Amino acid sequence: MPPHENHVSNLRPTLTDPRIGTTFDDRYYVVSALADGATGIVYLAEALHLQRPVAIKFLHNDLSEDDHHRERLRREALALLGVKHPHCVSVIDFSLFPVPYLVMDYVEGQNLRSLLDRPLQPGRALHIVRQVLTALDYVHDLGIIHRDIKPDNIMLESQHGVRDHVRLLDFGLAKLIGTFSDLTAGMVLGTPSYMAPEQSSAGEISIATDVYATGALLFELLTGQKPFDGADFGEVLFNQTHRRTPFLRDVDPDQEFSEELEALVHRALATKPEHRFRTAEAMLTALEACPEARAPRFTLHLAFPVPVEKTEEGLPTDPTIIDQHVPIEPHRLPCIEAIATQSRSRFGTRLFAVALAVAAGCLFLWL
Repeated sequence: MPPHENHVSNLRPTLTDPRIGTTFDDRYYVVSALADGATGIVYLAEALHLQRPVAIKFLHNDLSEDDHHRERLRREALALLGVKHPHCVSVIDFSLFPVPYLVMDYVEGQNLRSLLDRPLQPGRALHIVRQVLTALDYVHDLGIIHRDIKPDNIMLESQHGVRDHVRLLDFGLAKLIGTFSDLTAGMVLGTPSYMAPEQSSAGEISIATDVYATGALLFELLTGQKPFDGADFGEVLFNQTHRRTPFLRDVDPDQEFSEELEALVHRALATKPEHRFRTAEAMLTALEACPEARAPRFTLHLAFPVPVEKTEEGLPTDPTIIDQHVPIEPHRLPCIEAIATQSRSRFGTRLFAVALAVAAGCLFLWL
């Protein structure tokens, strides 16, 4: 079946992988590799029957016959089949035959990790975390704990000219609440700097584990630094259990953080799970009470002249107006991106998105 002429297949495939440039299962035309993990590879593909781009995850050949890894892939698929949320990636299809594979939404956007060369404005940081908490509250209600909340697993899309629409990725380490998995019992799974102490020590995983990781994420967005870091896993774990939880002002004393925001982050990062927010919804409620959450999240720098009073010499009377900007709410932003997109081929911009995903190694890396 030839690929649809107006879709992803217009991109020139890179034939360094035998799957690339071929049609799998008579339905998926494989375009390029997005990410290479320890147990498998995720590709950008075109779903020919749906005429849309997708991400398709295959186990490595040497693991595709391994019952342990096949079962983990099956459980991940079953957990995600019920996830239908605007801030989560959804599973479209999966099978164990002829080889194990999992088909998911393809997310085009900017990886959150790429923004962390400096702290974000508090309003923007809280806007992002608000959406993460909304997604977590939803999956927790479905009985799913993510277990790997971190900037690398968050993509930011631009929708209708408005930036920073969050999509939560990689449920490969997800755990069903109230179940015991002999596949992961006694294993330490996650990313050290965002792992709660109980997760670092292979203890009991709960909703509070995701709350902690979200607190660590917010701390890093606001300060540019992780709350607990180290040269290796052991040092991170030692700092978590032996050093006091830092305040935001400890890292950035020049930035004025509200007491409400300090208390929010500090509680989310509590060492003991019972001292944290009991649910993502409770943390979201506390976030909305922070003054920073009510601040404008975006600044539009004007690209046209602003009428100002001038002196006889022709200079503005108020020098602060030279770099004038207007803070506005997101829904008032002009749809510049949407207009620009219409003038390009639908998937011409996807090459850029693929490059972002490969460079960041952000999509669906699992153990």
